[in-house]
Amino acid sequence: MLNKDIYAIYTTYDEFRGGIEELFDSFEDAMKNRFKYANWYCDDGDVYIKLYKKGRPFFPSIEWHIGSDGHLIEKMEWDKYRKEEK
Repeated sequence: MLNKDIYAIYTTYDEFRGGIEELFDSFEDAMKNRFKYANWYCDDGDVYIKLYKKGRPFFPSIEWHIGSDGHLIEKMEWDKYRKEEK
């Protein structure tokens, strides 16, 4: 379990694989550092930022796909698809 919220920059390596590049304490820090990375065949800064919530298994709660110009391409809230933990 995590003891604090973590924001991860995730990129795709090809059409099948991807991985976490760097971890941050805030969404803002991840946004500032996204230009070090890029999704496969995309411009620098086109990345996914994933939120891993405190006290949860290491599974993303929210995922944002951010374009190279900083606009939000898509937001996925994964928690609403998970079954309630008992």
